[in-house]
Amino acid sequence: MKLFIFPVAPNPTRVRLYLAEKCEGGATLDVEDLLDRVNEQLADGRPMLMGDAASIADRTLAAALQFGRMGQVEIPASHEHIARWDRTFRQRASARQVLIM
Repeated sequence: MKLFIFPVAPNPTRVRLYLAEKCEGGATLDVEDLLDRVNEQLADGRPMLMGDAASIADRTLAAALQFGRMGQVEIPASHEHIARWDRTFRQRASARQVLIM
């Protein structure tokens, strides 16, 4: 799946990125490639993306996966390390309060 990225804020110091499936002139973002990279990073068995403690990177990935769940998009079976990370992250008390289980 390819998504397109383009800035939507007029102020370049506060550029927000908007993801859409179709956008002329935007840069492409290969989601499969990103998932592959994250899966490889988690292959060493670390509990969270940056080590032992949850970081903003973990929360960002959790939010992305949550949006996927809302759209009935599942983690591909080939990304077993992301699936393990997702199960671990969603067991956290703070995650159980806000995420679809």
